Amino acid sequence: MKPTRIPKARAKLAAALPSPTDLLRGSLLHRTIRHRTGGAVGAQGQGHPVWVWTVTYPGGRTKQFSLSGEQKPLVQPWLRNYRKLKDTLERICELNLQLLRPEKKAGAASPLPHSASPISNCAAKASTSTLCCRPAWLSGTTLPRWSSKCARIWGAG
Repeated sequence: MKPTRIPKARAKLAAALPSPTDLLRGSLLHRTIRHRTGGAVGAQGQGHPVWVWTVTYPGGRTKQFSLSGEQKPLVQPWLRNYRKLKDTLERICELNLQLLRPEKKAGAASPLPHSASPISNCAAKASTSTLCCRPAWLSGTTLPRWSSKCARIWGAG
């Protein structure tokens, strides 16, 4: 996208954001509760369905909250709004990142290969007798070292 169009695209995305008061992070689960005693359904082993809102906090702590049937229609849009807000903010951040990138001159070669994978790009350029690129986790193995071209492209030594 051209840098001149980015502010308008960001404004359009920001205008479509949901209200920050109608948000809820987490997931809505449909579960069946089975009781050992009491109730005709529980005694038959079928259980009864419940809706549970669950959210995981940093550190892996999980919180769950049972919802009544009347609360489910209220919670669903809040969860949807949270996902929409998060996705839209990510898109706005990507647009901001494009503003930070230097403009490419017409006909100028890109400093990095087009593919995101260094292995696929370099392997195609390397001779068949040597492996051009290798991931860092393979260091210390018997695989050949980085070729000088790959080292320049990917900043390895």
